[in-house]
Amino acid sequence: MEPVQPLCVCCLLFTSEIFATSNVKLKFSWALGTGERIQQSSCPLCKVLARAWNEDENLSSGPRQSLPDQKRISIIRGANAFLLHDDVSGRKTETSIMPVVSVPGQAFSDFTGKLPFLGDAPADIDFEALLSRICGIDGGSTTSNCHDLLCKHQPREVEKDTQARFPNLKTLRLIDVVSLTLVEFDLQLEPPLPRYVVLSYVWGAVPTARLTSASLPLFVGPGGLTEISKSLPRTIRDAIAAVQKLRLQYLWVDSLCLVQNDEEDVRLGINVMDIIYRSAYLAIIAADGHDANAGLPGVAYGSRAPRNNSWQVTPTLRLGVSHSLEGCLSTSAYQTRGWTFQEYQLPDRALVFVKDRLFYRRQGIYWLENSDRATQMRFHSSFSNPDTLWHNYEGLVQVYSTKQFTNDLDVLKAVQGILRLSQGSGHFQGLRLEGFDGCLLFNAAEVSGSLRRRSAFPSYSWAGWSGGVNYDRLGPTLPQIRHKTWIQYHTLDGDQDDKTQALAVRNGLLPARIEPALVFPRYRYSPTIDTYPQEPSEEALETLRLSHLQQQRLYPLLHFWTFVFHGHLVDVDPISATARVKVGGITDAGWVMLDGFEETQFFDSKDEFEFLMLRWSIYHGDVIEALLIERVGSVVERRGVAKLAVGLEHIADRFEWKEILMA
Repeated sequence: MEPVQPLCVCCLLFTSEIFATSNVKLKFSWALGTGERIQQSSCPLCKVLARAWNEDENLSSGPRQSLPDQKRISIIRGANAFLLHDDVSGRKTETSIMPVVSVPGQAFSDFTGKLPFLGDAPADIDFEALLSRICGIDGGSTTSNCHDLLCKHQPREVEKDTQARFPNLKTLRLIDVVSLTLVEFDLQLEPPLPRYVVLSYVWGAVPTARLTSASLPLFVGPGGLTEISKSLPRTIRDAIAAVQKLRLQYLWVDSLCLVQNDEEDVRLGINVMDIIYRSAYLAIIAADGHDANAGLPGVAYGSRAPRNNSWQVTPTLRLGVSHSLEGCLSTSAYQTRGWTFQEYQLPDRALVFVKDRLFYRRQGIYWLENSDRATQMRFHSSFSNPDTLWHNYEGLVQVYSTKQFTNDLDVLKAVQGILRLSQGSGHFQGLRLEGFDGCLLFNAAEVSGSLRRRSAFPSYSWAGWSGGVNYDRLGPTLPQIRHKTWIQYHTLDGDQDDKTQALAVRNGLLPARIEPALVFPRYRYSPTIDTYPQEPSEEALETLRLSHLQQQRLYPLLHFWTFVFHGHLVDVDPISATARVKVGGITDAGWVMLDGFEETQFFDSKDEFEFLMLRWSIYHGDVIEALLIERVGSVVERRGVAKLAVGLEHIADRFEWKEILMA
């Protein structure tokens, strides 16, 4: 072992205390001095800390900044590692600093327990070591049995018959990376599908050979992809090479497995895209760069530089610098794209290439290349878990609504797989049927940003608006649904043009998983709504029919009856797109967040605006939650979400029971 320089006083104090077990209360923070002191220090630990800060800045979305010269920096104890902390701004690094060993299983007498192994990253990925690590994580033990393990693995969907797994899809095409041939599997014959890998990447504007009706006969011939293999984008070439080195045979890539000039073939493929990704043994996530030529760093010779991950700071202490997968992804172009959201979330396991690093992700846990330290992801799609269903739905919408789409028509298609995973409830235009009232009450996530209309989707759904959306504590319970809501929603049955269907089981919105015997009627208000109409009138039914038959819109209208009231907008703030609501003589009855504020002159009116009362607030006492609407012919469109913190008795005389058709 090479001699190391002595530690500075600050770092000496830190290293002497971090593993002290005699103190009942562990110390949380250690002062390191200013950024300037750390940068100029010859102390080996200070050098590691400066490197960790600078690498963290390289991964951040803002401009790169060195350690702030005059600001005081501390090192703080995190959940499983140490983080750097700017004592002035409060900023913490995503980069973790932790004691490690450079050889698996190595131990130091100074420390109790097992330290994680963190090796350096070579220029070229060691696929033998990677295979061994994957097999160890997935239940194997040695490299020699990895191939058997990969072949015997059963992905989540593989036990089901192929037609049930891939509805309406007759043929699944896969690239045979050994023979460089496109292979077609007839799903109607129900063969056992081979294990395959899927590629998720950012297309960009890179020209590439694509599968067309003309090239299909060539590609399915022996070695049919050999001639074009060198002209493929670098990411696809690297993916083929990676699958070969993983000792697997088949790869699915959208541009080469769907006939790009055949609308029906593309449509059928898109409809089961989520199942294709869920059924794969492994996903390769290409999150580096901005297009399909970014490649997979470390696969091709010389495609990345070697990188040290740990350094000896004392004869008995080695510190490693590790980065979170979420932190690396957060600033990538991959993370901004709409389709990649479910492509990343749905596969059981994935190799993630991002920021010149390689991570292996197994469900909600990940490992950095050449490390045995398992890290729990902060957000993962447990959308099939009823206990976390509402939290995950809110998180899904909040994250997904910020994504970018080349084609707005893909907004719901690109998330349908995750929505399908939800148990106990159906979905309508991206909204959960359980607690449907609350799902209509989304608002702009950014205080300074107004939502912009997407005309291909309804205004009552978050899919009908571009820009991030947010929910204010959405999740309901049975008593809250029973006593806080009253609306029965309908839409036209797509199979029968003259009939409407209720959107959920009994009385509108009770959870579908509740047994019929346990379904309670809605709470009776005063005056009771039992005497009020709920079903569509003949006029409304005719509008529903015409909209459906004439395909006036790409989406269904939503029908319901509810209380309507009118109010003025006062103190309209054009920056935050908010206003206060005046109802009758009550000047400050509540507030409203305005949708599409910069796109319309609708809000310039001095007349009264119309509001639809949706429910009493679940979490905020006697607060009325409502939608601001604009009438467009015989239908209405949403233009904002409002909360009125005024006693019902003060404005009850202004309510009117009306029939609504919402577009």
